[in-house]
Amino acid sequence: MEDNEFDVFVIGSGIAGQTVAKACIGKGLKVAITDNREFGGTCANRGCDPKKILLSAIEAFELSENLKGKGISKAAKIDWKQLQKFKRNFTANIPASTEHNLVELGITLFHQSPAFLDENTLLVEGKKVVAKKIVIATGLVPRTLTMPGAKYFKESDDFLNLKKLPRKIVFVGGGYIGMEFAHMAVRAGAEVTVIDTGNRPLHAFDADLVDELRKYSESLGINFIFEATPRQLKKKRKKLILTYELEGKVHTIEAEAFFNTAGRVPALVGLDLEKGKVQFGDKGVETNTYLQSTSNPDIYACGDVSDKSLPLTPL
Repeated sequence: MEDNEFDVFVIGSGIAGQTVAKACIGKGLKVAITDNREFGGTCANRGCDPKKILLSAIEAFELSENLKGKGISKAAKIDWKQLQKFKRNFTANIPASTEHNLVELGITLFHQSPAFLDENTLLVEGKKVVAKKIVIATGLVPRTLTMPGAKYFKESDDFLNLKKLPRKIVFVGGGYIGMEFAHMAVRAGAEVTVIDTGNRPLHAFDADLVDELRKYSESLGINFIFEATPRQLKKKRKKLILTYELEGKVHTIEAEAFFNTAGRVPALVGLDLEKGKVQFGDKGVETNTYLQSTSNPDIYACGDVSDKSLPLTPL
């Protein structure tokens, strides 16, 4: 087998991609894996794990608040800068250690997003790579906002790496990411607003429970603006101004930071799936019950990028 020929080529180094690569190398197959960002994937580097570290301090703060006057004389105070430094102890070494472990197993590494040339051929790092089986495990990315000034929106990566918490923050999108961040930010001392096009946050969850959560969120100081359509984001010196429509009228809101929390979509842009004869839709790569592409039997998709994936579940 030539240097650029593999039994299995995995696109994406998150939990799903690593699991496939390790299982296949364990069976004696020749395996390669690539990623266009730091190795380790979203969950370990810029998603679930760092979020849980930040959340642990928020939960301790909440407990101390609830027990104030009941044995706790003074509630905790969140030091955001110190918390971020603590979080980096868990994330800083992930890319290097992930690469080291994969190389030790005999897996070949590439560092670029590939593009399909045909059903079994990819172009990556300027090289043509042929694989008997190709596994797409690229996960999800933030949904693109197309309004004027969209470039000024920050994303989830930015929030989890904020060195200093802005005094006033607006989250555009009331899904689970926006709501989690809103609760973190308001407890850490920020003035928080959540704007959503729907009539409530967390539209995919039980309405009665969400209603109770909304009431509690408002009691913490989170301001909600529902059934609002964002139209434009303008930068004005150190602050930003969002223009939005509500009940046929134009409104504006000013803040130091605006975050795009309007949901996440399958990370498929740039792969040229059409050339690989890989069918896909809004939910991701179209697969059968074996996570095998319905249009190209040599292609598989696993993790969040597969249309058979379960939400928030590393597979």
